[in-house]
Amino acid sequence: MKTRVDTYSYLLIPVLLALAGAACRFHFREIETRYQILTFWFVAVIVEMGARLVGITASWSRLIISAVFIASAMIVVKLHFEGLPSIPIKLL
Repeated sequence: MKTRVDTYSYLLIPVLLALAGAACRFHFREIETRYQILTFWFVAVIVEMGARLVGITASWSRLIISAVFIASAMIVVKLHFEGLPSIPIKLL
């Protein structure tokens, strides 16, 4: 049975991690994006492992959602600063 805390934390934790990741990417532009994404994925795993200590049920699906949100937020910030890569594409 899900508690009220589980319901709110299901998307709150991934959103907060994504916002923290985007802020980190914004401030530390000299560090490569892939290292920042890996660091925040590690933080997401630690948060899921520590979820039981605060009364939240650990969830694999929330961990996957967190990973997707973190990577998406950091890539959006990267594209905001650097723009789209200029790769010539031949359609025909």
